[in-house]
Amino acid sequence: MHYVRAQCEGADKALGMALSLTWILAPNVHGLYFKDLKQTLKKEQCDQALMITANVPSAKKIIVHGPDSGLGGIPSQFPVHEDTQFQQILSDSLEFFNIDENEVHSYFLTDTKTGLIHLPSCYVRDFYFFHRSFYPQLTLVKLDLEEAHLRMRQTAFAQRFIEVGKVLLTHNILKHSPQHVVSVLLLIIRKGMLNG
Repeated sequence: MHYVRAQCEGADKALGMALSLTWILAPNVHGLYFKDLKQTLKKEQCDQALMITANVPSAKKIIVHGPDSGLGGIPSQFPVHEDTQFQQILSDSLEFFNIDENEVHSYFLTDTKTGLIHLPSCYVRDFYFFHRSFYPQLTLVKLDLEEAHLRMRQTAFAQRFIEVGKVLLTHNILKHSPQHVVSVLLLIIRKGMLNG
C-alpha cells in the first residue's frame, strides 16, 4: 500500500515484487476472503492498483508540464476520456508547447513524480484513476531515442509483472476460498457486470 500511495521512482518495480510475493503467501493466510480483501483495499484507496479492476472511472483531466517547466513555464491541462491514449496527450502537448517538427520523435511523456515513461499506446485510464480534486501531472521531456526505448521496455515489463501478480493473487485467493464464498462472489460480479 505504501508504494501505491507514495508514488516514487521505482514504485512500479516494488509493487510488482510485492504482488509476486503476496500471491504466493495468500493461500497460507486462513480466513482471507476476496470480498474482505477488496473492501479493505477499497477503504485504503489501493484497490485499483492491487486488484483486477473493470469499469473504474479515470482521471477527468491531466496536467502536462512542458520542457521549460523548470524555468517557470505554464503547464497545460487536457481532458481525459475513457478511450484517451497517451499518444493523444503527447500529440496535443507537442502542439501546445510548439515543439519543432524535426524534434517531435525525441519527446516523451513521463510521470512527474515517478519519472515513469508512458507508452504512447497505453490508455490513461489504466494508470490514473479518478480521485476528487486530484489531477495527474506529466512532464514532456526530450530523451535520447535509445534511452527512451530502453525505459519504455522496462516500463512495459514492470506493468506486465504487476498485471500477472494481480491475476495470480486473485486466482489463489479464490482457489483457496470455500465454495459457498466463491458462488456468492460470482453472483455479485455477474450482477456488477450486467449493471456496469
